[in-house]
Amino acid sequence: MKGYLIANLDVHDQPAFDAYREQVLPLIARFGGRNLVRGSDLVVLEGELPLDSLVILEFPNLQSAQAFYDSPDYQPLKDLRLQCAVSDVLLVEGVQGPPAELPVGPAFLDAFAAAWNRHDTDAILAMMTDDCVFEASRGPEAKGTVYVGRDEVRRGIQEVFAAFPDAAWTEPRHFIAGDRGVSEWTFTATAPDGTRIAVEGCDVFTFRNGLIAVKNSYRKQRI
Repeated sequence: MKGYLIANLDVHDQPAFDAYREQVLPLIARFGGRNLVRGSDLVVLEGELPLDSLVILEFPNLQSAQAFYDSPDYQPLKDLRLQCAVSDVLLVEGVQGPPAELPVGPAFLDAFAAAWNRHDTDAILAMMTDDCVFEASRGPEAKGTVYVGRDEVRRGIQEVFAAFPDAAWTEPRHFIAGDRGVSEWTFTATAPDGTRIAVEGCDVFTFRNGLIAVKNSYRKQRI
């Protein structure tokens, strides 16, 4: 289910707040978030609102909203916000709705690829379901190594980054058909023995409710 970060703001230093907003929007996108509401023209129907501007951010789930708020990159921005505005901030989980007709688009997969290239495990997991599956391209089984569930997938991602500290997935190209999709890329890295790797590969995705449920990776091998 979607997660929402709601902030009620009283801005007293508009130039500083504008600088905060310019820096925070790309970080929100890194965690799969988007701005749903931002405005100061509030119509109060009942009660009293002590502050004068409302912001509502939507994230793929509550965990990704919390990960954004707790992320090391957000902490200096949070300090900047606290210097230029009085804030009330809360998180709330949305209700379960019908599956989206088109779960994701190319921009979503671009953001997912960018998270892999940053080696940003939290941002990657923010775009995957709680019961996600990662089928790595290498391993002892026919499917490679299969990681099931958020904790195991985190371990699998971190194993990739540990094995290839300079790994990059360049020139990603995507196509989507219903609840399935493919990203093609060129994988470059330095192997543990020091040799240079540059091979083509792809991810085959299964989507559910706007998130990645399965990431099945394939990578060519040079001989």
